[in-house]
Amino acid sequence: MTVHEIDGQGKQIRILVLCGGPSQEREVSLRSGAAVAKACRQLGYKVIVSDVCADDLFALKQEFDIVFPVLHGEFGEDGQLQRILED
Repeated sequence: MTVHEIDGQGKQIRILVLCGGPSQEREVSLRSGAAVAKACRQLGYKVIVSDVCADDLFALKQEFDIVFPVLHGEFGEDGQLQRILED
């Protein structure tokens, strides 16, 4: 089993990178999310990148194993996203 597998049967770990959002730091978040996604892909992970905000959570309906939030400011750092993920 490699670090890129969930089990010893070759299922590749899927990482959901959440970025963008509604804050004034949106552009920084999009660039940060792209950098995180690139690094994860270079390490061999399957990566899904999604621009999200409180009224558009379609990304969370996809199948993934790990969530990597890269949201700055409102929605990303104020606890809203964390509550949604916990639910």
